[in-house]
Amino acid sequence: MAIATLVMLLPVVPISAQKQNRISFESNGFTFVVEDITKPDASATVTRTSKSGDIVIPPTAEWKGRTYDVTNIASHFIRSQSNKTVTSITLPSTVKTIATGAFGASEVLTEIKIQGENNAYTVQDGILYNKDMTTLVLLPL
Repeated sequence: MAIATLVMLLPVVPISAQKQNRISFESNGFTFVVEDITKPDASATVTRTSKSGDIVIPPTAEWKGRTYDVTNIASHFIRSQSNKTVTSITLPSTVKTIATGAFGASEVLTEIKIQGENNAYTVQDGILYNKDMTTLVLLPL
């Protein structure tokens, strides 16, 4: 009974209101998501690309006149059906997190690079590691 009373006291926020500040948009062959556009430091997650070959993930994404740093790469960024032919990926220096399985679907990915200095990741001998090189993130073919 006490739990039911406690639950009744919690504020109820409609699901639609919880998602109204989340946006998804496409730009230059990439799809981006911003979780909360009301935050002054909101950043974008790149969720997929329609590009193939050598791709360069941009450091920023613009939507309705506002620019967001691209700080995250989503799981399944390279999707098995649409872009198995990504051969090279250049990450922006702004990337802070890369989800597990982000690059797993490419069958011909042979190179990964980072533009400039990155605070979260490093590439050595073509292998992507976390910054302190304690975790292997990606070993291209």
